[in-house]
Amino acid sequence: MSASIVAMETQDNDRDFSCAFFFLVLCVLVFLFELAILWGMFWEYGLNPVRVPVFLMGIHALLVVTLFLLAWYRTRKTHSPCLNGFFFLLPLATGMMGFVGILGVMLSLGLFLEYRKTATSFEEWYESLFPLDSVNLARELVSRFENRGTSDHAALTPFMDILAYGTREQKQTMIAKMSRHFKPAFAPVFREAVNNADNSVRVLAATAISHVENGFMKTTMKLQRQLEKHGDDQELLMKVARHFDDFAFTGLLDPVREGENRKKAISGYRACLKANPLDQEVVMALGRTLVRSAALEEAAEFLSSAIRQGQVTRQLVIWSMEALFELKRFDQLADLARQHQHLFSGEDHGLAHVRDRVDLWSGRYTGDGLHRVRIFDFIDAAQRASLVATAEIFEFNEGEFVARQGDSGDSLFVILSGMVVLSVEDSDKGAMELLRLGEGKFFGEMSLLTGATRNSSVMVLTEKCRLMKISSQAIVPILQGRPDILDALALDIAQRQVELAEKKKARFVEVDPQHLAQVSSDIREQMNQHLTRS
Repeated sequence: MSASIVAMETQDNDRDFSCAFFFLVLCVLVFLFELAILWGMFWEYGLNPVRVPVFLMGIHALLVVTLFLLAWYRTRKTHSPCLNGFFFLLPLATGMMGFVGILGVMLSLGLFLEYRKTATSFEEWYESLFPLDSVNLARELVSRFENRGTSDHAALTPFMDILAYGTREQKQTMIAKMSRHFKPAFAPVFREAVNNADNSVRVLAATAISHVENGFMKTTMKLQRQLEKHGDDQELLMKVARHFDDFAFTGLLDPVREGENRKKAISGYRACLKANPLDQEVVMALGRTLVRSAALEEAAEFLSSAIRQGQVTRQLVIWSMEALFELKRFDQLADLARQHQHLFSGEDHGLAHVRDRVDLWSGRYTGDGLHRVRIFDFIDAAQRASLVATAEIFEFNEGEFVARQGDSGDSLFVILSGMVVLSVEDSDKGAMELLRLGEGKFFGEMSLLTGATRNSSVMVLTEKCRLMKISSQAIVPILQGRPDILDALALDIAQRQVELAEKKKARFVEVDPQHLAQVSSDIREQMNQHLTRS
């Protein structure tokens, strides 16, 4: 095999040499011909200053046309594109600049042959941007997202961490792999990468996005050609609709094209639904796309109609609730939640966060979701339900303060949705961010259990944040007589307080067990005093 490769390389070299030699001979002949025309014009000018120059210029024009025809003939008859560009450049330079242009072409050919020895081809440069990666690693990356689902943003966290803390080589390798095996779930990573502080990462990310766009366009043209031949193929119609749907919300394409993709996706789903009105997959896809496209009125009507016709699934109910919520039709939303609350029952932990919301809107929230909150996993379901019965639900907007440092309080807040940031005021450094808390987390436990003032300010980070407020009066009867729960809670609170104290000092958090035990003991004593007074 190596011998055949060497033979092929030798053959290519021989071909290039013969092609260059032929071109140089042609250049010399044309150069001499142009000099002869020039000599004729000046030599004969005194005899007849009109007729002879016109005749010679006609010969010059005929020569240029002949060279163009020769170049065109080579491209049609010669399979190997040897110096085709130079063959077209020669008549162009000759026609515009005569023998001077020919000299320029010969100089360009010499430079081209010299620098071609060390130059990098476009293909090699492109491969350096997107190197061939390990097949196993690439498949593992893609399968990870397929298994987790494209909606699980947590799956992207490791890759976001690489962008934030990885080396330049790690970032470049990750972007190259994602570009070569692109899925719409990767889009947030690409959007983050184009804003990276490293110039090389930004350039590579922008090139990768261009690569993704090219791939999208190629697939689009391929699918459209297939659709022209097999326009009644339902499987193909669905494939085309999904293709536009996948790229309608990535944020990588320009807004106009993404808007067109949404329209094409909706049109494609409607075509599929027209052929098979009972296809639940198409109904689900169309309803979801309408909601995500902000066609809320149409989405609400379509999803409600599908549910009335008996096409009731969990996902269909969720997207219908989403549309009603955005339209602020809260009465219809509550009715829908009450009618289909049974769809979200069971032990499936993946439905826990959805089940809590459905239960809240149905008015029959049992408090089962509190088992995911560390402070309430010690008590049983009946006790959690009694807590929820007296709890209050609040909704805050982005930038609003839930609590401020130094405020008095005797309640705890559980985050049902959204995210908050905890910060403290420092006399030297001003406001210092301590940590961020999201869904399922809680804050205010120190005030709840000890009656202490708020030791930090809490501000909402997301557009909306729903909080459950549980008062001290509601939880005290449950905790009294349960020293095991109080000991565990005191240790949990002490751990957080020590870590936050170290973070305020900008030091590495390494908790001293003896110090932690002392803080836990002090908090336990404050709990006893507060619960006794209560």
